[in-house]
Amino acid sequence: MLKKILSLVLFCVVGSYGAETWAGIKRTPHRAPAPESHLIQLIRSEFQKSLQSNNYKNVFSKVESMKGASIPGLMTVAKDEREPGESRWVAILELARIGNNSSIPFLIELLGEKNWMVKSAAIQGLQALNSVSSAEKIRPFLKDPALMVQIQAIHALGKFKYKKAASELHALLKNQKKSFFSKQERWIQKQLIWALSEMKYKPALETLKEYRNTPIELKPVITKAIQVLES
Repeated sequence: MLKKILSLVLFCVVGSYGAETWAGIKRTPHRAPAPESHLIQLIRSEFQKSLQSNNYKNVFSKVESMKGASIPGLMTVAKDEREPGESRWVAILELARIGNNSSIPFLIELLGEKNWMVKSAAIQGLQALNSVSSAEKIRPFLKDPALMVQIQAIHALGKFKYKKAASELHALLKNQKKSFFSKQERWIQKQLIWALSEMKYKPALETLKEYRNTPIELKPVITKAIQVLES
């Protein structure tokens, strides 16, 4: 009888406080994610339709008509890992095209993404906004495993005329094979030669002269670079 009474008292106490409170556990109320604004949904919708048709002309037209009002939507698509790489790439470039310096911190943040298309587009965006101050953030991507990210980093540093990276670019050029069998290799060489001439990095002159026996598509950029460095 005594056991039954004690069990009844315990049941009443636990019931009055709640099982979580009795166990010392606080329940955290579940919060649903904030609904996206109508404008963000509109941009998302345009990207989805464009992806299905494999044509982003409608996105360009919508962004052009919305101007600055499209920026939150573009940022949402650019940041969302669930979106296809192509859509994120287009969103970032459109953001750079219509944006201003206030978009720079967001683009720098995107450099930390794993997707090579996102990284490449973020570098292009920073270049388009002439963000010379981001050059040191871009510099590590000279060694990125993705070829297109490397090329974009070289091109951006060349556009910025970022001479602090010139010796590193020169070392990359010297380490390139002279066989020229690979098209990809020639793409990188072309960008490196162009960037070094933009920076007027004279120590690269002798290396460029060693590259005289090159495929026809490289000769114009090498000849021009030598002329710039000898002047």
